[in-house]
Amino acid sequence: LHYNVKLRVRSAGKRYRVIQKLSEKYQTPIENAKFTHINNFLNKVDLLICGNSNVSLDAIKCNIPVVYYWNGDKEIYDYYGIVEFFGLPIARSEEDIKNIFLKI
Repeated sequence: LHYNVKLRVRSAGKRYRVIQKLSEKYQTPIENAKFTHINNFLNKVDLLICGNSNVSLDAIKCNIPVVYYWNGDKEIYDYYGIVEFFGLPIARSEEDIKNIFLKI
């Protein structure tokens, strides 16, 4: 769809190495949350896709649309209640994300 994609992850996260490899494979910039302030990141994005993260609240506060992506454990779905409270669009698969992008 020719979107400019940026990844932001915590280097302490268990998935960092996997995401780093995907970043290299698809030539997608990756930012380490440990070294980048959230405001600097949000100033570069037009849409945020994330799971259970308080970053979604930062994006909402900055009027950046948020899509909640979750295909994990149902017990921690919308762990913080952000999706329900703000009525965020939900994606559970790559196909869901594609359909959301096509509606934008």
